Amino acid sequence: GEMSLIDSLPRSATVLALEDCTISVMTQETFNNLAQHNPEALMPILKVLAKRLRATLTLVEGLQDGKATPNRDDRI
Repeated sequence: GEMSLIDSLPRSATVLALEDCTISVMTQETFNNLAQHNPEALMPILKVLAKRLRATLTLVEGLQDGKATPNRDDRI
């Protein structure tokens, strides 16, 4: 759901917990306030997005070279 906080589009994933867990919900308003008043707190989210982008670019390059095939299990 972190991408949705940035681009306001519908969430792109569904998650199923394998065991009991505690989750937190962050509204768009809370995210925007955090970005304004404590931007360094967003670094963990930015790192996750950068890691996903890098993995996607690597996959696309592999597909263009014919060296990779898309596999849902390889996604981050």
